[in-house]
Amino acid sequence: MANQIIIRVPDSCREERRHILKWIFEERFQLKMDIEFEKDRCQCSISLEGQVQSILLPDVFFGMYSGVEEQIPMPISPLKRVELGSRLLPVLFGHGDSEKGYSPSEEGAVISVDIFGSAFWLLFRLEEVSPVVPLDRHSRFPFADSVAYRENFLNYPLIDHYLIFLQKVMEQVWSRPLALRDSYRVTVSHDIDRPYLYHHLNPAKIIAKGIRAKSYSTARQLWGKRNRARVKPTSDPFFCMDKIMDLSESEGMKSAFYILAGGANRKFDPCYHPDQQPFLDLLRRIESRGHAIGLHGSYETGRNRELLLAEFTRLKRIPCLNSEEVKKTRQHYLRWHPLETPRIHEELGIEEDASLCFAGHSGFRCGTCHSFAMFDLFRREPLKLRQQPLIFMDTTVLSPIYRGPLSNEKIFQLCSSLSENCKEVGGVFSMLWHNTFFADILGNNALENHELYTHLLRAK
Repeated sequence: MANQIIIRVPDSCREERRHILKWIFEERFQLKMDIEFEKDRCQCSISLEGQVQSILLPDVFFGMYSGVEEQIPMPISPLKRVELGSRLLPVLFGHGDSEKGYSPSEEGAVISVDIFGSAFWLLFRLEEVSPVVPLDRHSRFPFADSVAYRENFLNYPLIDHYLIFLQKVMEQVWSRPLALRDSYRVTVSHDIDRPYLYHHLNPAKIIAKGIRAKSYSTARQLWGKRNRARVKPTSDPFFCMDKIMDLSESEGMKSAFYILAGGANRKFDPCYHPDQQPFLDLLRRIESRGHAIGLHGSYETGRNRELLLAEFTRLKRIPCLNSEEVKKTRQHYLRWHPLETPRIHEELGIEEDASLCFAGHSGFRCGTCHSFAMFDLFRREPLKLRQQPLIFMDTTVLSPIYRGPLSNEKIFQLCSSLSENCKEVGGVFSMLWHNTFFADILGNNALENHELYTHLLRAK
């Protein structure tokens, strides 16, 4: 479609509207777009250059929104469900009593769902800005208090389905084919929280464990495993990143490894040195084999610019790495503050983050499985920083703190369902598997886990 899309919207929240409309029409629909802000307008319209008929949408969210310093509009629960295409979907913001998402009119069509405002609210996590619910012990917004979980749409990408519905309405009104960008793929990443099980064991701790176990043989076994790991690092069960690369490459894929490069929290930040052996040689192998390396921002970095800068700088200065290729981050424990974390990343020149997933529940925290440019909600300006939403994390289904431990069969079923939901909307099924998952220890069965991992990659 060569014609330009013309979108007319009320003259408020200009930067917010422009940002979400560019993502929808220029990125997702790959259409040329012109936005007209009109003072007396109370709803939004979409028209096609050279066509008489247009599509009207309500302007509910932005009509009430005045920035994060004021009260943020929230969807009213229980959410109404309307028929959008072949699905019955919840309406975050909208109006009308019809059970259908749109109705034809002489001028074209009227949609009852505020697609633009809903997309902005869900992508940029407005419900997490000033939470009225207690945060969890890691100061994270609890998944159980999210609208997506309470209204049962966390398991599918609501905003992506809104856009599929919009596509069908536009095609019907203008009798022209339209296509949303289809970029379906499976990506795998690995947060290296604990690269060693035995290699870095402190001799004093070995003695202490022997004393607690009242067993000299326990201490002797640990000492032997420590020595073997120091002679041959890959004998350490956790130092299995080469095996992970082998598994990914066997399916024609590349992994992304997120590396800790510091930390200020003694309780939650593991201590290892990526610029010292044997980790230094590992980084050389990762880069030489064409896998990606990113920063795993330590526990406090989501709201501490100086700490994140120190860690980012340390990682980029490792001699064997191409500093220009270190562009990605993921926050340790997925700690993310919607007002502060994006701005800190932007100021440091980080290009992509992959932190937005609920640690306690897999799914679509942002309502999409497509990448999008972040927005500074406080300064009300667009950012260059991209967010690639994380859809699945192994710890969620393995740790008893969250939903685990689930059997490998149930994990496969869950991942297959999430992958199909991503495929349906042409998005990215992004998975996180920690290196410790592949170790034959701590209750893991390495062979079964290798088979599960490979099976999921083949299922793409």
